[in-house]
Amino acid sequence: MISLNKATPQELSATLALRFKTRRLAYGWSREELGKRSGVAVATLRYFEDTGKIAFERLLKLAFALGIMDEFEKIAEAPAVIPVTLDDYVKMSQTKPRERGKTLKPNSRKGAV
Repeated sequence: MISLNKATPQELSATLALRFKTRRLAYGWSREELGKRSGVAVATLRYFEDTGKIAFERLLKLAFALGIMDEFEKIAEAPAVIPVTLDDYVKMSQTKPRERGKTLKPNSRKGAV
């Protein structure tokens, strides 16, 4: 089996297609059954299983129908916040954020005559 850490995009696509097909067969579903449950056309499913190519939204529909959406949720998690020291936090909170907005007219500055 291909390691997902060292796979090319093409190898990864083929591996994912094989894993989805294996999951479908483990449920005992035909392509037609998975197509009905997911809303993905049978021809699209066949093409995916044969080539590894599929639109991302359709891949998500298949994942939902096969009960593996949590795997995609792991991929989409926000990165962990990088820990900072208390001194760094104090420095960050003391810096005044840059102000945006109004452009001063030439003679409207404080103290202008």
